[in-house]
Amino acid sequence: MYGSPIDMGFLPPQFKGDVQMFFANNNAITQWQQWVKPRGTTMVYMICIAGGGGGGAGLTGATTTARGGGGGGACSGVVTSLMPAVFLPDILKVSVGLGGRGGKTTGTAGGAGTNSYIGSGVGLTAGSTIPNLILESGNAAPGGGGAGAIGAAGTAGTVPTISTIARVGSGGIFGIQKYTVGLIGQLGGAQTGAAGVAVTAGWNVIPLTPGSGGAGVNTVGTGFAGGALTIQAAMDLPDGAISPAGILAGGIAGAAGTGISGNGNNGLQYFKPLVMTGGTGGGSSDANIGGDGGKGGIGCGGGGGGAGTTGGAGGDGGNGLVVIISW
Repeated sequence: MYGSPIDMGFLPPQFKGDVQMFFANNNAITQWQQWVKPRGTTMVYMICIAGGGGGGAGLTGATTTARGGGGGGACSGVVTSLMPAVFLPDILKVSVGLGGRGGKTTGTAGGAGTNSYIGSGVGLTAGSTIPNLILESGNAAPGGGGAGAIGAAGTAGTVPTISTIARVGSGGIFGIQKYTVGLIGQLGGAQTGAAGVAVTAGWNVIPLTPGSGGAGVNTVGTGFAGGALTIQAAMDLPDGAISPAGILAGGIAGAAGTGISGNGNNGLQYFKPLVMTGGTGGGSSDANIGGDGGKGGIGCGGGGGGAGTTGGAGGDGGNGLVVIISW
């Protein structure tokens, strides 16, 4: 299965090279896709992003009981490599990691994402230590958010770690590689009653974000809003999805009593510029269902679910992405 040719915002309009994007095929990670080196290629630039962690579920409980919100999933790091094409095989294998599943029932944490790989050779398997694994998105994959509990908020999805295994062309011998570590997810809202913890996207270091936390509920029956996503400066994106104030809202709080809480928003995905966001957290309700967390964009974490009489589900982490650009 070949990647999809697509133009990228950071390339010149008259760029004459070949751009192929590989997306997760929702099969086992050992189902490799194939890249064939175009004729006349002299340089190859590769981008490798893992699947993000899923958000944790909000806690289910009776009215006027303390219930924590689910934590948000972590986002992937970004690994890039620039190499002369002469040092690469004519055919590469690509495996794109899946996002972790969000926790769907009370007490269930979000699943970790899976890493993405670029390699070559017969019998290549994911996580292989053999030398012909050329690039991988990381060592430990982005962690899923913890589930809300009676005595605690859902924990944050653990940060992924960069690869520590030397790969073909690593260390600047044959090419230039850069490793940018992903970001930890956000905590769920406390069981003492609190909004889910929000995410602030800088995008100046990494174009991805983790998921926001889902909201908790306190013993006096107050619902709270899910964690939002804000950006450091107002930014106009193609469809105006982020307001001039730079806010992607979390799910609304359920009003006192049986008020209905809101679901978090799904993460945003843009290729011009190349920026993605995690899902926002679900709102909480004392005597009604908690809001679900939003699904993460590519490589980003899912939002945590809000607490309620039935806790909201965590949002799924976004699938990974591999881009291979040659000229």
